[in-house]
Amino acid sequence: MAAVRHRPENRVTWVVRRELEAESFSLRPRPLCWALVCHSNHLGIGYPWAFEGGAAAAFAGIDFPFWKNIPYPYEIQWQTLTSGVVGQWNLFGEEDYWKQVYSRYYKELLPFAELPKLAGNLTTKFSDRIAHPFPDAYWDAMNPTDEDFATFDIPILTITGHYDGDQPGAMEYYKRHMMSASEASKGRHYLIVGPWNHSGTRTPRAEVGGLTFGDASLLDLNDLHRQWYDWTMKEGDKPEFLKERIAYFVVGANARTAHITLYHDAAHPSFLELPIVR
Repeated sequence: MAAVRHRPENRVTWVVRRELEAESFSLRPRPLCWALVCHSNHLGIGYPWAFEGGAAAAFAGIDFPFWKNIPYPYEIQWQTLTSGVVGQWNLFGEEDYWKQVYSRYYKELLPFAELPKLAGNLTTKFSDRIAHPFPDAYWDAMNPTDEDFATFDIPILTITGHYDGDQPGAMEYYKRHMMSASEASKGRHYLIVGPWNHSGTRTPRAEVGGLTFGDASLLDLNDLHRQWYDWTMKEGDKPEFLKERIAYFVVGANARTAHITLYHDAAHPSFLELPIVR
């Protein structure tokens, strides 16, 4: 994909919806918590953490530390960052070092369980996690239950991307919240899905993997955060971008901003039909 320069910036738009029936939540209600922004950034496993203005949206056993029961070698890099008393950001960001670790793991056909030894870090929970290679009670205990989702009653803004590795987790939270929450709580949960990768859910870039989406994709998320908290925690105006509960970026020959009505099949709650009303 990177070798092909496709420039669809003249054929893109944001589509906004009133409903969707599959939203993402990322924090159990806590004292003095009036509003939340949920990014697709896995800052931890389990109930995601509030952290520097963001929150994690990885859903344990769904998209991290494995996807469809296939574990990520990246898990040892992540656990190296988070296993100490303080974050090991310098080592985490040493790309050449981690390339060597992963290259040796691959070329020598080593067992997945050998990754902590290769990385020189035997102090993580890596072995505990790989002992649970499938979704089970171990992972379920890290996630909100349906009863938990039913109690969430704060404004929520979920942000993910088309190319975000944690999109499945974000949407799992969203879906479960929509299935369990009251109508009033659903109405306070907003969702944005842009043409972004994982880091783009914090700072969008117009180009992702060789695709260029143009200025329309460059949503100022820092300013949107400011507007969101001014609105939900102070007496500010509602952000204009959130005129409907759901906004997602569409690439297509004749795409344009549209309001969309939800069609939800109660017998198949994971099925989403997204007709564009022109």
